Amino acid sequence: MSLTWKDTICCWQKLMVGRACCFYNTICCPFVLCCWAGSIYCCGCARVYMNRGLYKFCCCLCRAFNCCWLYTDKDFPPEELSLGDVKGDSAGDEAKQFAGKVTWVRGGKFPVPKDEKGNKRHMQLFSREIDSRDICQGALGDCWLLAAIACMAEHDGAIQAVFRTKEVNPRGKYVLRLYDGAKEKWEIITIDDFIPCNKASFDHDGTPKPFFSKPKHNELYVMLLEKAFAKFCGGYSALEGGQTIWAIRAMTGDPARQFSRNDSKSQWQRQDLKNFDDPKDKRKCGLYSTKETVDNDTMFEILRKYHSLGSILSASGASGKDGLVTGHAYSPDPPRGTQGQRRVPGPRREGLQDDSDPQPLGQRRVERGLERQERPVEQTQCREESLGVRGQG
Repeated sequence: MSLTWKDTICCWQKLMVGRACCFYNTICCPFVLCCWAGSIYCCGCARVYMNRGLYKFCCCLCRAFNCCWLYTDKDFPPEELSLGDVKGDSAGDEAKQFAGKVTWVRGGKFPVPKDEKGNKRHMQLFSREIDSRDICQGALGDCWLLAAIACMAEHDGAIQAVFRTKEVNPRGKYVLRLYDGAKEKWEIITIDDFIPCNKASFDHDGTPKPFFSKPKHNELYVMLLEKAFAKFCGGYSALEGGQTIWAIRAMTGDPARQFSRNDSKSQWQRQDLKNFDDPKDKRKCGLYSTKETVDNDTMFEILRKYHSLGSILSASGASGKDGLVTGHAYSPDPPRGTQGQRRVPGPRREGLQDDSDPQPLGQRRVERGLERQERPVEQTQCREESLGVRGQG
């Protein structure tokens, strides 16, 4: 194919995305790499420092003139209307204590214990490393969502990509993006940092105890991501009961599929997720069976392949043995060799686990069961009724 003078001079736009001719891509790749590195890292850092300086300047002005500074989301206000009719999690009794007794506390004001050197710490949007074990479920029956967040946490940068706001905002304003699978486009979600907490506990000693997802240390991202989904779906009550792969697709924008085991427990059938446009139900979707059917050994190899491709895996339909809760969703550990175990993001229940315990209650139960008898991954995975996969195309 011959190149015209116009193609030769005006191909720089294609060159920046690697779609120019092979010769130009090869010659210019070092310069293109430097341009993208500067755009992503240098400009990103400059934007963060400029925001910090702007916030400090504006904060001083607002305090001097006693004007409004902290952000409150008027579309999703800190009121009972945003909660909806919360039924509670079937795995715990915390929902019985709910009874509408809620006070809204800003996440940035949550008290944080001092570090080992006695220095005062503050709430952060992210810690240095995101760990799926930091995700703790509360009174809301949204284990499917928290399991999806735990699955995302296994991949570096995946959770951070959902947040447009990259660090703690002094105003309590956070911007995220979620994918609307029905409309096939990203939606920008802006929220404040008001978190629904136990009013009795807060009035008693000023300690905020979130009713729903809880921070394990001093990270805000789980509570804010849960709130963004609540606003996206129409209230916290709209998050009760759901499909993990729907949440994974909403955070990644990628197609999702599920492998379900048949009654004979010897075959797995692939089902593809399809979103429906329903104004009354943002999460309305369906799973459509395909002709792809595999046995247990092939299923394990498929899991290993998806893991090597960087796909996000989830599991659901627990048998109820070894501490797993029937009907809950889980984040599985990556398949390695012939041995494996599940990683459980919850459930965590008040009164059953001390805050100093480094592991969620559900995970402690599972690991104890695995210590008694090691099982091959094929058998362990076969205990799950379905495996969700965020695929690569």
